[in-house]
Amino acid sequence: MSNMAEGEQPQPQQAPTGDPASGLGGDTRTYNQAMAELEELLDELEGADIDVDRLAERVARGAELIRFCRARLDVVTTDVDAVVADLISVDDLTEDTD
Repeated sequence: MSNMAEGEQPQPQQAPTGDPASGLGGDTRTYNQAMAELEELLDELEGADIDVDRLAERVARGAELIRFCRARLDVVTTDVDAVVADLISVDDLTEDTD
């Protein structure tokens, strides 16, 4: 059963943009922007022209982007689960009054 009043919508959690664990510090980019940067980075790493001196830096940035995307997906999954759980509890209440 939900702790929300009837008709109240669950509040989505904030994206982990300022979370140091996200690897992006105070960066406010979106999931799609992070994925686009990751795709560019992968293209760079797969190319024959990769600068060996920058390799570790680029791999580290890729790891940061992956952590950010995973954290963002976790937040979205939690938000979606909350909405679904709320819908189920509303359906249960509706069935009880029928």
